[in-house]
Amino acid sequence: MTSRTLLRQYLALSVLFLIAVSGCASNGTNSPPGQTTFTPVVVRILNLDAGNLSTEAAQESRSTATPTVVALLPPTNTPSVNLSETSPGAASPTPSCTNKAELISHLSISDNTMLKGGQAFAKIWLIKNVGTCTWTDAYALRFFSGDKMNGPDQVELPQQVSPGETVEIHLNLVAPADTSASSSNWVLSDPQGTLFGFGANGDQPISVIIQIKPTPKPTSG
Repeated sequence: MTSRTLLRQYLALSVLFLIAVSGCASNGTNSPPGQTTFTPVVVRILNLDAGNLSTEAAQESRSTATPTVVALLPPTNTPSVNLSETSPGAASPTPSCTNKAELISHLSISDNTMLKGGQAFAKIWLIKNVGTCTWTDAYALRFFSGDKMNGPDQVELPQQVSPGETVEIHLNLVAPADTSASSSNWVLSDPQGTLFGFGANGDQPISVIIQIKPTPKPTSG
């Protein structure tokens, strides 16, 4: 029997002996419930081929470890903001069509018509829908700036106006008595109250421009 075979047999017997000793030590210790006691045995072999055998058995001190349970919370979902919902301070949704108008003609009281102060008159425009939205009777012509000339805050459209169609809009006004010239500016509004107008960019008002006849001075007798 060679020396290498003897070394291997000796190593196997040493390992079995150490395992048996470790098992006895473990069985003789009463661990508290819920705790685990470990008695590791370390065997180290150095330079087996050269015939040098070194074994080391070390028993570490018993340690009691209590496992820590970490609760994993589900991620918090941040609600997205839905801009299509109306709420105070929220941005208005992007319209699906475009509002734009074109002034076709003045059907009564052309610009710079001379009127007496205090004279009532009717202003009528012929207006064309050159946008892509259909105007309903919820659309209106609204006072924008200048002299209101005793007119209303707004007047609703008299009929539905599809893109490409025209509509006549009437205003009943009164010429002011205290000026030689006066103008009143008006724009359109959609059902949400958004203003729009005329011109290339749809941002210009239409106007009533009149001249006031001077009041003749009384003659002395």
